[in-house]
Amino acid sequence: MEDSLNLVFSRCGKLLSLILGMVLVAGCQSLLFDPRGHTVPEAKLIILPQSGDYSGIYKNEDLNMAYKLVRNQGQLSISGTVRFADRIMMGFAIVQVFHLDAILVDPQGKVLNMTGLTSASAVNILYDGSIDFSRTMTLPPNTAALAFSYGGIALSGGSGEDSDRMDFWDYPLY
Repeated sequence: MEDSLNLVFSRCGKLLSLILGMVLVAGCQSLLFDPRGHTVPEAKLIILPQSGDYSGIYKNEDLNMAYKLVRNQGQLSISGTVRFADRIMMGFAIVQVFHLDAILVDPQGKVLNMTGLTSASAVNILYDGSIDFSRTMTLPPNTAALAFSYGGIALSGGSGEDSDRMDFWDYPLY
């Protein structure tokens, strides 16, 4: 009987942890922390074309992301594919939650707006592997560049206390 209760409480705790993690990763930080007016380091900026399209690769220790930007007057379309880097692909079975944002900045790197590009949950790394996204947004006046921000939780796939967990993120604001 005691083992059954421990199992129930363990699973309820994991469910609560999952829900809280999804809420935090899914961008609710903007409810607690307004990024507008903060600065993005120059090394993190991707200069937007005045018009037309631009393709690029965003790569770091967590992600390999191919993306395409199309700017048409006051609109920006951004699409791409997120693939998790080797440290996640080789060490974990599931990305429990993942959220990707575009941070739009002025010529001085000051944040004008932050827009969600995609959110995903329960990504099986072996079978799902990548996450595609596509979004069109209205650009605030004086938008010159963008940066990416993301957060996620990777799990090894074990059950209970046997599952290794890694929180990964890049929130390039100061």
